[in-house]
Amino acid sequence: MDVRVPLTPYLALTVIFSISSINNYPGGKALARFNEMYADRQAVQVHISNLAAQTGASLFQQTHAPPYFPDLGVRPPPLAYNWVYNKTEDVSPTSITTDRSITHAIVEIQDGVGMNAWEATSFPKSSWVMMAVIPAFEKW
Repeated sequence: MDVRVPLTPYLALTVIFSISSINNYPGGKALARFNEMYADRQAVQVHISNLAAQTGASLFQQTHAPPYFPDLGVRPPPLAYNWVYNKTEDVSPTSITTDRSITHAIVEIQDGVGMNAWEATSFPKSSWVMMAVIPAFEKW
């Protein structure tokens, strides 16, 4: 008995799931964009929120701090360009703001509030500048 299954439904599902997977890591996209935006800066200490860390901001993207992965094409920057990627959990926006060693923060905001989202972050507008918003995948 010869049973043939059409590949079209499987291919369609693979494409749909691949697209949703690619768009399901806003923390990773945010860290990649941050690394591009500030690549020439020295003495950077960025706080990465828990949700950003859970959604793709991984050790492999910490290109300005050890450990370096030369096999992946990541070469150590000059010593002055070593950054600190801080993933301390359970810290408030107030404590991040008062910690003068933290120069940047990658944090989540509420859905649908966009670039004017200070009330959604609880960060004091007088102390921070929002540089970018990375949309997250929510549903179809």
